Amino acid sequence: MTSPTTQPAASGSSLAPSPTAAPLPPAESTAAQAALAGEHAAVWAYAVVTARVPASATARALNDLAAHRAARDALEQALVGRGATPVAARPGYEVPGSAAAVLAAGVEDRLAAVYLDLVQVASAGELLALAGRGVRDCAVRAARWRGSGVAFPGNP
Repeated sequence: MTSPTTQPAASGSSLAPSPTAAPLPPAESTAAQAALAGEHAAVWAYAVVTARVPASATARALNDLAAHRAARDALEQALVGRGATPVAARPGYEVPGSAAAVLAAGVEDRLAAVYLDLVQVASAGELLALAGRGVRDCAVRAARWRGSGVAFPGNP
């Protein structure tokens, strides 16, 4: 975790850590930053998914992209609210050449696992609620793209 500053977050948002917020415990901070990094990657991947899907699935892909942007923004705000500097998005991500639905389901499966890690370490409050919704929402989106659900989303 970095010390509070008044500089904009590296992701380009105008969010800056609050110098008066109680810092997150290290395990919770690490898990929350990993979830945010996963959301950054999901936003990137869904731009690719949107370009690859047939026209009949474009609206679903765009809705899922918007959901990941909203989750990313909520995680950034939660981190800033606890005095952390949100991890920045990478300049690019490696995206497999798989079919759009396979790519989308894979993104959701991996992100559900990251959110499950956050559920395990988050103290009660906003991050725990975000993590729980993250696991649920990723599982639902993965099931829609795959055509079926899995017994324990986020677990191998």
